[in-house]
Amino acid sequence: MNDKVLFLSLSVCVAFLLMVFITKARAGSIRIQIPPMVFRFIFVVLFLFLIAYAFAVFGGSLSFANIANIYDQRYLAGDLSAGTIAGYATGILSGCFNPLLIAYGLRYRLKSALLVGIAGQVFVYMTFAMKSVLLSVIIIPVFYYVCLRRDNISWRGIAGISIALLSSPLIMEIFIGGESSPVYDGVVALVYMRTFGMVGVLTGIYYDFFLYNPFTLYSHINIIGTFFEYPYNASVGEVIGASMGIDANANANFFATDGIAAAGLFGILIIGVVVGLAMRAFDAIIPSENLRMICAAAVPSIVNLANASFFTTLLTNGLFLLVVLGSAWRFHKQENVRWLEASRSSSMR
Repeated sequence: MNDKVLFLSLSVCVAFLLMVFITKARAGSIRIQIPPMVFRFIFVVLFLFLIAYAFAVFGGSLSFANIANIYDQRYLAGDLSAGTIAGYATGILSGCFNPLLIAYGLRYRLKSALLVGIAGQVFVYMTFAMKSVLLSVIIIPVFYYVCLRRDNISWRGIAGISIALLSSPLIMEIFIGGESSPVYDGVVALVYMRTFGMVGVLTGIYYDFFLYNPFTLYSHINIIGTFFEYPYNASVGEVIGASMGIDANANANFFATDGIAAAGLFGILIIGVVVGLAMRAFDAIIPSENLRMICAAAVPSIVNLANASFFTTLLTNGLFLLVVLGSAWRFHKQENVRWLEASRSSSMR
């Protein structure tokens, strides 16, 4: 192992330890109090507005694209959404509102909420054809029932899901066959390349690139970029893609995007501290009775962090809004319990 790889690996390891240490620190609880009627009104209005806006932009191009046509659908959606905020609308829908409805339906056994959340994810898939959005309707319930049935997150459940995920292409190869199968090729690419392989590869590529090129010094974040000059004429992912000789957005995990690209190895430590503090703040905001529901709803955001900036996940993909809504949802707990008790008693008669 050469020195560059050693220092990069040590920096990521220390950043992880910093995140763990910060999230374990004790802190007081923060309570966001919103009257139930006001909360319902805000939730419904925002949800319907985002759906209506996305439909206004993509209405004529909505398509349930198969694996062969995914990139055609993405290029078409990209052209239609240019100059609009449709990316924010679909990102917040798929990262906040729809997962929260799915998790809410699972937590309180409300089929209507579950079906609305699933339909919402299918709708978002029909815009940008993001495979992760469609898969979330399976991943969220699996994660909830395997890992979150008790008060604590089950490490055995997480290990089991990881093993099953890694084994899925091999199982398909044995029972279905992989020769000339676009479904098999898509699963292999999603699991081995996008989910696991590219995360590590792009981290190394980012490190090599920014050893000899200017750091962004966090100017790649829109808010900071308004005050400080961004050194490139394209996004970080597009710059890295061009350096690799491909016309693609080589977006990477937050250690690469918000760490290496921003300030090199020192940036990895900084973003580790930032993410740790954010997670600790989320713990303080979310009441314990809603923790399982929010953890399940946050699965798409957690997966997204493997291929995106933390700040993009936080704002564009709705993680921050998810936490805020989840913290206010506690005011419906007693109402939900009464509804459940009434439903169960009526079913027993």
